[in-house]
Amino acid sequence: MNQNAELVHFRVEELTQYTNNFANQLGQSGGFGSTFCGMIPESNPHNLPVHYVAVKRSHFKSTEEVLQYEAEKLYLGMLHHPNVVLLIGFSESQHNLFLVYELLEGETLKAAIPRLTWLETVEILKGLASGLAYMHHFPIIHGDLKPENVVLTAEGVPKLIDFGCANKDNGACRGMSIGYMPFESLSCGISMPYNDIYALGVITIQLITKRANVIGPDYKHVSTIAEEEYKESGHVLHQTLITSGCNQLEAKRITKLALSLTAIGSHHPTAEEYWISGANVAWLVMLVVCISI
Repeated sequence: MNQNAELVHFRVEELTQYTNNFANQLGQSGGFGSTFCGMIPESNPHNLPVHYVAVKRSHFKSTEEVLQYEAEKLYLGMLHHPNVVLLIGFSESQHNLFLVYELLEGETLKAAIPRLTWLETVEILKGLASGLAYMHHFPIIHGDLKPENVVLTAEGVPKLIDFGCANKDNGACRGMSIGYMPFESLSCGISMPYNDIYALGVITIQLITKRANVIGPDYKHVSTIAEEEYKESGHVLHQTLITSGCNQLEAKRITKLALSLTAIGSHHPTAEEYWISGANVAWLVMLVVCISI
């Protein structure tokens, strides 16, 4: 697909044809609606190449669904990056809203956590950091970053999906998932880059400790559990990551960085600091540097 093309305004009849009357649903229905597999044929009015697509159809046209729909069109529609899902187009009927994406064949990051090696973990974190750094340059905040909203392609490339809660820096914060929202946002309700960085810190802890659930069986947050383990052993990496190539120095560095990103009351970079001297998302760059050594 053309990465620099304008969003395509499809007719509903086209999407009905491309999806064989919405016959092949992908996964389970979500809060917005259901997603279906489709294929853009060779002969189409938009001169698009033959391409498999994922078509998301809303349940209804409620106020919340319209907000998510408009957020994806406005924010995801301007993003073109290897670690961000590509939005191709949209449509609307009397009762439903439609969004058309590139088809991602793979699994969610949450499902993949138990099997990932150290090198795979490194590449995933680098990809997420790269995608967020790119987004924050606009500055666009994802607003609901969590392992369920990252898809790993068949090649192992992480792709950020689900931009229904996206907003500009200093916009209203809405819809962030429990466990991935920093205390600052809970108290002020403002969308800011640190929301995504905090969530990345939580995801980092989940990846290196191999805890797919953000809240443990004892109702402790993964960052609290990691902080306790760090005091005992100096790092929190799961043994399978140590045996698959992570050394003690790398283990300590990634642990300290992840905990610093989720620490309450510590210094976090502001949007202004991101742009000083052209340093885009300094802490994300630090993450890439630390885990690339």
